[in-house]
Amino acid sequence: MSKLVTIGVRIPEEILKELEESAKEEKVDKSTVIRQFILEGLREYKREKAARLYKERRVSIDGAAELAGLTVREMVDYLIRKGYRSSYSYEDLEKEMELFRKS
Repeated sequence: MSKLVTIGVRIPEEILKELEESAKEEKVDKSTVIRQFILEGLREYKREKAARLYKERRVSIDGAAELAGLTVREMVDYLIRKGYRSSYSYEDLEKEMELFRKS
């Protein structure tokens, strides 16, 4: 892990209590739990952003996977879990197969 820096953050008491409970359950200190939650939040943010850009057809599936820090297979699985339905049709597949055969 890279160099750690200290930041100050104001959070509601309820969230602090949940963080303390999580730290106790995981048998780690509060700072570790906070870092883990922030890291998971950033990962999910990147996956959601990549999925949105893919749905908007602004990036390809491999571009979305790269943005999300996932393999293409993992990105496809993520999209499926999130309920994404592909607009890729059987006709699209046939066209690509025909182009493949010609090359």
